Amino acid sequence: MKNNPYIRLFHLFFSPMKCKILLPGFFVLCTLPMMLQGQTDNPGPRDVVRFGLFGGLQFNMHSGTYEALDNNAVCGICEFENGEKTGLRLEGLFEYPLSRTFLFSGRIGYQDFSGAFDRDKYRVGPVAQPSGPPVDMIVDQTFDNALSYLTVTPGILYFPIDQELHLNLGLGFAFPLSKDYTLREVLVSPSDKTFADGTTDHIIRDEEIQEVNGLRLALELGAGYDIPLTRNLLLTPEVAYSLPLTKVTGRGDWTAAAFAGGLGLRYAMIPPPKELPPPPPPAPAAAPATEVIPPPGCGLGGTRNRCRWERNGCEYDCGGRVAHHRTLSAADLCVLRRRRRQDAAASKPIRERRSQKLFHRRCQRSGT
Repeated sequence: MKNNPYIRLFHLFFSPMKCKILLPGFFVLCTLPMMLQGQTDNPGPRDVVRFGLFGGLQFNMHSGTYEALDNNAVCGICEFENGEKTGLRLEGLFEYPLSRTFLFSGRIGYQDFSGAFDRDKYRVGPVAQPSGPPVDMIVDQTFDNALSYLTVTPGILYFPIDQELHLNLGLGFAFPLSKDYTLREVLVSPSDKTFADGTTDHIIRDEEIQEVNGLRLALELGAGYDIPLTRNLLLTPEVAYSLPLTKVTGRGDWTAAAFAGGLGLRYAMIPPPKELPPPPPPAPAAAPATEVIPPPGCGLGGTRNRCRWERNGCEYDCGGRVAHHRTLSAADLCVLRRRRRQDAAASKPIRERRSQKLFHRRCQRSGT
């Protein structure tokens, strides 16, 4: 158990001491953009931390040869060229903003690199028969492998335009999970003969691929487009191509490339929109103008031989204007106007007598 490479890999990255150091650093890394985005009035999906899932199919393209060097194998030295098969690709995503244009991308997932190699009309030579002498046989052989990897891919997301289209460039590290294969033979000729086990279609090998490299390196290229579903949720159609940098095994020159397509679902940690402050209250309406007049009982007449005098409780200045007054109600205003008319009618005879006296004086002076 201690020699298991995956257990050693787990302890290498997730030892208790390293977890105590890495987890606080990971927390700070995730929360730092949230603290900085407070400086942005309206952050977008590419301005915040994002995480999610990707799922799709990948078309595996195997090229080169694999040599099954085993003296006990029916085919002796088996060389298979070029194989294709469709597999599954699942990944978890983590994306961290570096700027408005670049995001750091981290992916960890599972990739199925299964493939099927065919070799038609292969002459295997004399084959023993249940009865009689050996017979030369021609067969069709199929080398069906079940390669799968645990992948870790750091990379960069690049947004070339002011849209949600992005390009992805990364370096993939893959660790083999399964590496089994089966070798199948189908008799082509002679049609009236059988294999030594009495069949015309049988599996001659079912075992692990020999000398599989423990680390696969590949250049990961891709493109995607973010489609917002809600304020925080993004649906991303993606395509990707995996260009191998290492061989599958130490035997032959077997390499495996893959073209993948699928959908990603991302959650962008965009904070809720800030509430706008309430609008200022409307300015108070101007009070309606009111007529300011002396209180009831204050007449406009009186002797003007001093600058101020009082009459009926009201103080007047030298021009006969009220120096102290108060604002009247509508009822008081009506009463005051009525009294003014009465005062005017009472003072009319006085004004007439004054005008008659002034007329007689003028007449006397003129001698008429």
